[in-house]
Amino acid sequence: DILRRVVLTSGSTGLPKAVPITNDMLNKRIRAAAQQMRWEVDDKVYVTMGRDTAGGHQHYLACLMRGATVLFSRGADTKESVRKLLEQSTHCYTVPAFLTAVMTQSQGTLFLGREGRAIYSMGARLESRVSQWCLASLASEVYSVYGSTEVGRVAQVSGLDIVQDSSVVGPIHPGVEVEIVNEDGTHVDSDTLGIVRTKSV
Repeated sequence: DILRRVVLTSGSTGLPKAVPITNDMLNKRIRAAAQQMRWEVDDKVYVTMGRDTAGGHQHYLACLMRGATVLFSRGADTKESVRKLLEQSTHCYTVPAFLTAVMTQSQGTLFLGREGRAIYSMGARLESRVSQWCLASLASEVYSVYGSTEVGRVAQVSGLDIVQDSSVVGPIHPGVEVEIVNEDGTHVDSDTLGIVRTKSV
């Protein structure tokens, strides 16, 4: 239960907060990620999330635990360095803003080939048009992952599903419970307006 770091985030709520991450929390997330991900020794994983974030920190360590190679840029990212790192990668863990910027700066002309690369976008919702471009130009698999700094990964939806219906968030991850409650904490029906509460079990 020793505090490892405090992550400053606004999260999906847009309200600034400080989230304490203990060694125990981080250890459980790293082990879960290492078991869930399909990384092999030959994989090259490009992580664009900051190492000061919970997701960025745990994915670096989980990759190394599975023997995968971690790719990261040195110094300022240039269009060329980003293209080379994406091209080398078999998996990319990033945020929607990064993918949107790559698409915008390349004016949608960047094509790296789809086969053998998976992209996982975390944080805010991945837009349908960005998902569609990634599937056409960068990767054979694209996923948008939903979660929180406190709980970690909650749900995951494929990029193809996002293109077909942008409101879908995908199935809940094993080991996570989601419930909808009133302000007093009592449960409400799934079709009723309320507070979404998640926890790891």
